[in-house]
Amino acid sequence: KEELQNMMKNFMEQMQTQFMNLTATLNATLQTSISKQNKKLQHLETDIANKADNLQVQNLANVIDINTVKPTDLNLAVNEVKEELQLNQLKTAKSSDLIPLEDGLTQQQASIENTDQKVSQLTKKLTLLEKELRNITQQAIDSHAYTDNITNAIKNEMAEKLQATRIDSKQAIQKLQNQL
Repeated sequence: KEELQNMMKNFMEQMQTQFMNLTATLNATLQTSISKQNKKLQHLETDIANKADNLQVQNLANVIDINTVKPTDLNLAVNEVKEELQLNQLKTAKSSDLIPLEDGLTQQQASIENTDQKVSQLTKKLTLLEKELRNITQQAIDSHAYTDNITNAIKNEMAEKLQATRIDSKQAIQKLQNQL
């Protein structure tokens, strides 16, 4: 977070330095232009002084006026540069603007981690429930087999006793018939 803030601060400082360099370059260029124009003006004034014709003097004065950088033009250029600087500062992300985004990302990451933990816990519970279901199913199968075995044993025993009873009954009936 601090590294991002430092990066943003360095970026802002670099932008301000670049705009200050741009302003200084513009100012130097304008000063050079003014100096050249002043030299041209002095030269033209010398030419005008040497000429007697008013019309030519007026035309030359008009040319000088058109080609001369005026202080108001300089002020406008400086104001435009200042406005550009202000617009760039408004458009540039500030570290204070990034803090809520970082906090939101941190919260979202924590939420994702919590969800991952819950999914992991639910997966473990599901695995345990599957094991328990397999155990219960196996116990039911074992219990059913045991019940079937007991039922078959009881049926067999009852069949044997019934058969023995039939044999005894037949023998008793046979004895009774023999006695009669």
